[in-house]
Amino acid sequence: MGRPEDYGAIPNGVTNCAAAINACILATNSCEFSDGTYIIGSPSMTTYGESTITFGWTPAQRDGVTFTGTGKTVLKLADGLCANPSFAVNGYEYRILQAIAEGGDGRVNIRNIRISGITFDGNYNGVNNNPAYPRLTTAGISTFGDNTIIENCTFQNFNVGSANATSFAIISMLSTNSANNAQGATVRNCSFKQPGRVSSYTYPGSPEQVVYIQVGGNLNASKIATGCVVSGNTIRGDVNTTDQLMPLAGVSIANTIGARVTGNNFDTYEGKCIYIDTGTNYQPLFSGNSAIDVPNFVSLTTQNYGRIYGPAFAIWNAQHNTPQFTGNTVRMKGPWNWNPALYAAWPAVFFGYVLDRDLDLTFPWFKGITFKDNNVDIPADAVQTRNLGGYWPPLSSFQSGIPFGPVPPEPVAAQIFFFFTGSSRVETVSLAA
Repeated sequence: MGRPEDYGAIPNGVTNCAAAINACILATNSCEFSDGTYIIGSPSMTTYGESTITFGWTPAQRDGVTFTGTGKTVLKLADGLCANPSFAVNGYEYRILQAIAEGGDGRVNIRNIRISGITFDGNYNGVNNNPAYPRLTTAGISTFGDNTIIENCTFQNFNVGSANATSFAIISMLSTNSANNAQGATVRNCSFKQPGRVSSYTYPGSPEQVVYIQVGGNLNASKIATGCVVSGNTIRGDVNTTDQLMPLAGVSIANTIGARVTGNNFDTYEGKCIYIDTGTNYQPLFSGNSAIDVPNFVSLTTQNYGRIYGPAFAIWNAQHNTPQFTGNTVRMKGPWNWNPALYAAWPAVFFGYVLDRDLDLTFPWFKGITFKDNNVDIPADAVQTRNLGGYWPPLSSFQSGIPFGPVPPEPVAAQIFFFFTGSSRVETVSLAA
């Protein structure tokens, strides 16, 4: 096991350690960290290797790279990176760790990565500490390859910059060259804390989301991941909803079969606990999760990406195929300030969905959505099921769940099934029916 100190790293919270960590990986395929804070990046850096932890560039780095922390190890993005966006991804996003390699598009299968015992600090406020520069998005781990395992880590202070890129604390997907049905990622026993905030900044229009965990296959190559697991994690959001500037999403899956999201704790999370808007997901199971005093337990969204981004992106369209929600304990609490830059607060919603109505509505975008044996407390000011809207032609705009003008067909309601669900009040509301 390599030690980055042997290559020049100093975990003193001041020294840029990115190049030393990359040298350690190149030499040993591993990093065993000490207690302390390893800074990643610097406003004065001049090379890409000083800006991020990056690997997968050689064949030896594409199988079995391991990062082991002590539980008191911190990897933290440097203050003031907004003044040097040269090495940010697409000029607007700094990441702490990425396994992507040449092309930057996931074409290289970087397999069997193991990450444990590390705190990843996006340091959003520190990265964006100079008002003379646009704010950058901060992100945590980005990997493309089979069978990544991330466990016993902490993630904090990640957020969306003014260029409006989604901030992923973890995104771990298959590569375009992974086998179809290859083993997907596991994220377990990790802690996700409050996003960073610059409260004086407001977003025009609709800002992107802070997504804590996304795992799955590969959208562009239509590869399905098997056996993705998100388990035992503690997910917390913004405790001050008046300062929540963009949507928050806890767990998302994309292009999976048999994914398991189990035993996670979302209590008091101020966002969408489970949010799925991309790819086809077959038979995912969401069980044994706790979500006490949350504004939204699950949102499923199907957008027409072919219209939004171009015909090639139609393969991104989400198909929700027989998801099952069982044994979860949920208590709803509003208001739901899910996108305050665009909408007024909504009531708490146990299950919400979005469907763009310019899609082929004879296709089963939503199929067999089943809720069984959950303990759900829905107070009088909350709703169990709500159509959150979508793109409704011929109005050519995104409508909220309260329709006006021509009302399109409602193909989703017949695919939602509630079996025994303990609740103080059970109702189903379909505002577009």
